[in-house]
Amino acid sequence: MLTTNFNKMFQLRGIKNPYSFLLQNGFSRTVAWRICEDDYVKIDLRYLEMLCTLLHCTPHDVMEWTPDKALEESEQHPLFSLNPRKQTNRVSKLIEQFPIDKMEELEKVMEEMKKK
Repeated sequence: MLTTNFNKMFQLRGIKNPYSFLLQNGFSRTVAWRICEDDYVKIDLRYLEMLCTLLHCTPHDVMEWTPDKALEESEQHPLFSLNPRKQTNRVSKLIEQFPIDKMEELEKVMEEMKKK
């Protein structure tokens, strides 16, 4: 089953109140609530594009796929690249606990990695 996980991206981008963030960036209350609660059956591509632009990501970054029983054993299917990335939360926690005196060095390393 294909799903989206915008809350993961909100967390990675340091957005503490996604609902307010979405309202401030032109989303209606209903759409903002549905995005924050993952309470929609389908998402308009226009909203997906707006979200990806605001969050500086691609649809691939927010899409997740949970295989059904028939494909569970075979990791050869291209959709497996959309499996949730569990290290996301781990990286956020590491940064929260990172020593303040090493932050500048970490920032430089991250900037170099981003350029590659």
